[in-house]
Amino acid sequence: MSTGRKDAVLGFAFDPEFRTVALVRKEHPEWMKGLWNAPGGHVAPDESAVQAVAREFFEETGQFTLAEMWVPFLTLDTPDYNLFCFWAVLDPLRVMTTGAEQAVVDAVDYVVEGRDLVRNTLWMLLMAREAARTHAVRTAIYRATEF
Repeated sequence: MSTGRKDAVLGFAFDPEFRTVALVRKEHPEWMKGLWNAPGGHVAPDESAVQAVAREFFEETGQFTLAEMWVPFLTLDTPDYNLFCFWAVLDPLRVMTTGAEQAVVDAVDYVVEGRDLVRNTLWMLLMAREAARTHAVRTAIYRATEF
């Protein structure tokens, strides 16, 4: 039974030092036009959310990623949509202009001061960076205890 809600994804990709993040200046929908946001979009009927974030990231930045590289950190359920948010660490983090949405890499500290972000993107960006950093620290501790 369908709830009538659409599924959407956002992907926050960081460099290994968590100093830069890939963002796109949105052209659509109209309420987002001209604002920065993480690459993302709809989940197609034949794909999972993690497959969708890998596809959308490629479509909007030109950088290929594997679905396995994306880690979920937040799901927002609203009356209109389910938004699945992911983070990834990409080395190198490189983006190219593709299609109508211009891809860029901005310093996270600069973005934090920016006022031209899509509403709620700032706190999702900060949550993604903290989740990624915490995961990286836990992974490093785990690897150190393997020996």
